[in-house]
Amino acid sequence: ILNQDYRNFELIIVFDNPENLELRETLGQMVNDDRRVRLIDNDSNEGLVASLNRAFSLASGDYIARMDADDYAYPDRFSRQLRFLKENKHDFVFNNVSGMSEDGTINRKQIFPQKSLHNQDVIKELMGIRNFSIHPTWFMKREVMERLNGYRNVASAEDYDFIIRSLREDFSLGYDAKVELSYRFRTNSISRTNALRQFRVNYILQNGLHDTATWEHDSINQIGRASCRERV
Repeated sequence: ILNQDYRNFELIIVFDNPENLELRETLGQMVNDDRRVRLIDNDSNEGLVASLNRAFSLASGDYIARMDADDYAYPDRFSRQLRFLKENKHDFVFNNVSGMSEDGTINRKQIFPQKSLHNQDVIKELMGIRNFSIHPTWFMKREVMERLNGYRNVASAEDYDFIIRSLREDFSLGYDAKVELSYRFRTNSISRTNALRQFRVNYILQNGLHDTATWEHDSINQIGRASCRERV
C-alpha cells in the first residue's frame, strides 16, 4: 500500500495482537522508514470492529480507504478510486478484485463482472441478494464514516451492515469493475467457518433495505438472538 502512485495519504495500522513481538518490531521499523505510517497499539486483542473504529477516529484525511493485512493493492488503486468517485459524483466506491490463494498465487483474474455500476436502484437490488463489495477495496468520503458513526458490532458481517446503512442514508455508491486488488481467500476465513450464522445475519441485515424506521434497533437484537441459537 505504501507503493501507491498517489502519495499524499496516511497509513494507520492498528496492531491488535500485542503478544506477537516479532510482528510488532517489523511494524515499528515501517514507522521509522516512512513518516506516513502511524502505528496504534491495542493493549489487548479487541477484534476487528473495535480496531477499525479506533483507526477511523484517528484518521485526518478527507477520504477513508480500507485495507487488510494479507491482500495486495495495485499501485494505482487510490488515484483511480479518487477519480472514479469524483467523476461519477459518488460518496462511496469499491472495486472488482482478482482471487489469490493462501500462498499468493493468482487463481482468478476477476471475481465480479466487467461492468461498472452507478445506478442506485440496481446496486440496492443486488445488495439485497448478497454483499458484492469487497471490504478492503472500500474508498469513501469522510462524511460517510462520520454520519454512520463507524461500524456496528455485527460480528462477521460488519461490512454488509455498513453497506446497508450507507444505502439507507442515501449515500451514492459506485462499483468500479476494474481490478485494483488481489484478495486472498483463506480456508479458515470467517465466511467459511461460520457460514450458517452469517447466512442468518445477512438475512436480518437485508431487511434494512426496506423502509423500516426501527430496523437499526431491531436488527441488533435479532442478530444477538441468532448468535445465541448458533452457540447452543
